[in-house]
Amino acid sequence: MSDTVSLIEFKPSTRISPISKVFSPGYTVYVYNDSKWSDVYIYSWDNNGELTGTWPGTKMTKTDVNGVEYYKYEFDGSLNGKAINMIFNNNNGSQTAD
Repeated sequence: MSDTVSLIEFKPSTRISPISKVFSPGYTVYVYNDSKWSDVYIYSWDNNGELTGTWPGTKMTKTDVNGVEYYKYEFDGSLNGKAINMIFNNNNGSQTAD
């Protein structure tokens, strides 16, 4: 996995989602869990189908960035130049807007 080349900070309570961004290889998406969800999942897709598995997606990994707790998901190089869509959810419970 390559180094993180971008930080997209997403806060579920704001209900603003980074939808249809163009990603380079090796991007890592970070979510700040200000809604205090018990689990944070990422569901993503492009024009060819699902990228992180069927709904509710893939459980994100808890990590620390400069002393702040985030959840992260690392996309691989197969996304080079693709526009993708993302929804974050609480394991099939609360979710961000489509």
